[in-house]
Amino acid sequence: MENKDAHTSAQKLAEKFGVTEKTIRRDLQLLKQQNLITRVGANKNGYWKVN
Repeated sequence: MENKDAHTSAQKLAEKFGVTEKTIRRDLQLLKQQNLITRVGANKNGYWKVN
């Protein structure tokens, strides 16, 4: 099943959840530190992969 939000930005996530982009980026870093997500590709064109 394909997720309609598979490709989104920190800005769109912040708007959707009613938080700041800084909060989204901090949460992504926490998920990365817990090895729950992995960054694939460059910062600009890459994506986060759920482990």
